[in-house]
Amino acid sequence: MLAPEFQPKWQSTISHHIDQVIQTNATKVALKDGNGTVLTYEQMGNRVNSIAQALIDAGTTQGTVVGVFQEPSSDWICSLLAIFKAGAVYVPLDLRNSIPRLTSIVKASRPSLIITDHTTDDKVELIGATFITQLHLSKVVDQEFKVPNRAKDESLAVILFTSGSTGEPKGLMMTHTNLMSYAEVSSKTFSKPDESLVVLQQSPFSFDFSLDQTVAAFANGGCLCIVPASKRGDPDEISKIMVKEGVTYTTATPSEYDLWLRYSASTLRQCTSWKYAFSGGEAMSHKLAREFGMLSLKNLHVFNGYGPAETTILSHRIDLKYTDPDLPDPLPAGYPMPGFSVCIVDDKMRPVPLGVQGEIILGGPCIVSGYLNMPDSTKDKFLPDTFFGTSGKVYRSGDRGRLCHDGSLFCDGRLEGSNMIKLRGFRVELDEVEKTIISHSAGALSHAVVTLRGTEEGRYLAAHVLFAPEFPEHNQESIIKSLRQTLPLPPYMRPSVFQILDDIPRTAHLKIDRKAIQEMPVKTSASHDSGTLTVAEQSLSELWRRVLPLDPGSLSPESGFFLIGGNSILLVKLQALLRQTFETAPKLVALMGATTLGAMAAILENCGSVGVIDWDREIALPDDLRATTTLRPVSKTKEIAVLLTGSSGYLGLHLLPALVQDSRVTRVHCLVRSVNNEKMRHSTSAKVRVIESDVSKPNLGLSDSTYSRLADETDVIIHCAANRSFWDRYEVLRPVNVDSVKELAKLAAASGRSIPLHFLSSGAVKTYEGDGLTPPADGSDGYVATKWASETFLRNAAGSIGLPVYAHRPTVSRTSRTEADQASIVHELVTIIKSIGVRPAFEGVTGSVDVLPISDIVKAIQDRVLSSSAGGQGYNIVQHEAHQRAFVEDFAAVIRADDSLNSLPSISILDWFGKAKKAGFSYFLASQNLVMGEGEGHLVSRR
Repeated sequence: MLAPEFQPKWQSTISHHIDQVIQTNATKVALKDGNGTVLTYEQMGNRVNSIAQALIDAGTTQGTVVGVFQEPSSDWICSLLAIFKAGAVYVPLDLRNSIPRLTSIVKASRPSLIITDHTTDDKVELIGATFITQLHLSKVVDQEFKVPNRAKDESLAVILFTSGSTGEPKGLMMTHTNLMSYAEVSSKTFSKPDESLVVLQQSPFSFDFSLDQTVAAFANGGCLCIVPASKRGDPDEISKIMVKEGVTYTTATPSEYDLWLRYSASTLRQCTSWKYAFSGGEAMSHKLAREFGMLSLKNLHVFNGYGPAETTILSHRIDLKYTDPDLPDPLPAGYPMPGFSVCIVDDKMRPVPLGVQGEIILGGPCIVSGYLNMPDSTKDKFLPDTFFGTSGKVYRSGDRGRLCHDGSLFCDGRLEGSNMIKLRGFRVELDEVEKTIISHSAGALSHAVVTLRGTEEGRYLAAHVLFAPEFPEHNQESIIKSLRQTLPLPPYMRPSVFQILDDIPRTAHLKIDRKAIQEMPVKTSASHDSGTLTVAEQSLSELWRRVLPLDPGSLSPESGFFLIGGNSILLVKLQALLRQTFETAPKLVALMGATTLGAMAAILENCGSVGVIDWDREIALPDDLRATTTLRPVSKTKEIAVLLTGSSGYLGLHLLPALVQDSRVTRVHCLVRSVNNEKMRHSTSAKVRVIESDVSKPNLGLSDSTYSRLADETDVIIHCAANRSFWDRYEVLRPVNVDSVKELAKLAAASGRSIPLHFLSSGAVKTYEGDGLTPPADGSDGYVATKWASETFLRNAAGSIGLPVYAHRPTVSRTSRTEADQASIVHELVTIIKSIGVRPAFEGVTGSVDVLPISDIVKAIQDRVLSSSAGGQGYNIVQHEAHQRAFVEDFAAVIRADDSLNSLPSISILDWFGKAKKAGFSYFLASQNLVMGEGEGHLVSRR
């Protein structure tokens, strides 16, 4: 069957077309990312030209293979377009794949150059690219010049890797003609072919949908909104971005849409700009189509789609009448897009009548060139066109389907005998998984058969394996455990369960009987948990059992969620259960980073509850401290031993040398999380004693003997350690910021002496001074709330047991400031930007920071600490006034006025100030009042 005739009107390549779009849409916004970067088409064009010229200067010529190894950002997209413009070939190296998988891709594609950013510069060695030339984006300075476009119609543009039956990933070779043709025919889907779109970019860059999103945005002057790495896969965060940015166009798999609709439907109902939801990669269910109707978005068109990646993304689409009572079930895969041809053939490659099942054969200008360095596979799958009367090629899909009289295609799965499956939208060759298991076992296994198990979001892979006859039985379990953890495959391709067989079932013709293995039950161990589980781990294990597709058997703190049937979709389901059960849940990125039962339970405990905070309870003295006899005065001495926390922090790194150099100080006990802390290695003085500790734990995480010795030997305490995550709620910050204060007060009381305790507080605590004033009971204003609770607790301790307390408050000076003050600060900040090659992201940020020279506050604290050791008493507030202020808007204006600075990669302003401190910023941030965002959705960061 032939689709509507396709007469291309766009000229040359997609790269040339985007050049034209840049010229005619110079002032329109083209790119937004999660780092706060917003680029107009003109700015994007300058960045693309600069990267393209850097590629050419590095030796890139026509056909050079270039890898992009970065975190998702505007620079990734600019790098892609620059590669096209330089006439090179784009290979995405997305960190959402496993490191072993990326290593295989690098080995197969053999890139001559890899473009990295500040997040991946130090990871190149891990993917086997140590000896490949790197282009560091931080060193690419934007300039306003045009680079001649070297892209050619029939030249190779992209190599995308999918699962391959040989045991290695298979590289699909797309030409510029493929991409250009797809972009043009795809645009004809819309009611207005020249419509500018706001496109969501949330798909992995290794997935062909990322190319659809890119060309859809730029083909007609639209905007591409890139979801940052920390929010990818999280339906709650993605839906919020869709609302905020007014997204009009999405492309996702049915599994992904199902997550959005299941867990973020209330937010999606606010997406009134959403007009086009394209689906593909796997079959859409009738139920999912109906759920789109529950959103009540009158302007939303939902498209089902079909097409292997070999067709350059999709070949078929259909605008579903998803609210129609007569919506068919199953849903049609779609009609051929303009220029595509489709034929259904039998096992002898003969066309079959309409309505009869057979193999789907596809043709048209979007059929890719073939597979990289796989001539036999290319010859088998890409055939000369003997069906549609063209001089081109057709692709044998291996899919089973049928054509209806109206021209619609129904896809009915894979052909009998095919070992390629679709799992959550990803193509998986079971042969590749099996061969990888065998090769990675290093001779221990003789056979491996992998089957797909489970239903819907609980589908998983099961591996049945046979050990080599000579392999000792007592070592079998250790090999299985090793394979679970180290198999060099992407997470979605790793079997969730391994079953050891005594023999492989075979057919009458002595072939492996896959059907018999498919019908074998998956066995698990006895269903009970280890008695060593904590209360939190026990509670969490019950939720694991509710979401996992198979009984995980006995669980321990070391059990891994993804190793016993879990996947990214089930992790979202688990997050929803956590929120339902505990009234709170960690962010998805946090759960992704803590996949064992023990680590996940720890994060859940730190996450706290969303209940009302009882401030009286938070500031009350515990019974053992309240029962302490009034502390006796310390004896005056010329020799002083100091206990210091936070010695590896910004203030501590400056305060420690000052204490060491003071002749009155004979010993400084530094409590640190790790004795191997790089920042502490400079402390070579014999006065310094580094002690591994966790100040948030009972007894500061110390043994009883170390705790007692510290209490006896310490003459004064300086507490600088804190969790300065200014966005987090009180419950999250409490362990480090409040519990630590209580433990240090207990240590002082255990000495029996009135040891002065110096505590670094915040000037913003003054907000809550006055009768009856407390921080919000919901835990907001978290950082300042922890400082208020700590100060109030210490005030109670000073009054009850006579503990001398000094609350050091960096505060804002009331004296006037001059423009020269601000200019000197901004000048130093600009110097640091040039030094580290990264700038703050200013978009949506307003406010100011108040600073004082770090040397001034160090000297003031040092003097007060040493004078208090001679006999401090009572509760004392020590003000450290900041006489200099810098406004974010003025700082941003300086950066934006300098193209060389404005073109640098950006990170959040709070993260950037952290880097500035490490780079030698000579000021201490006494106060910050930063507002991010506008309207009701704004956030305020105070200290």
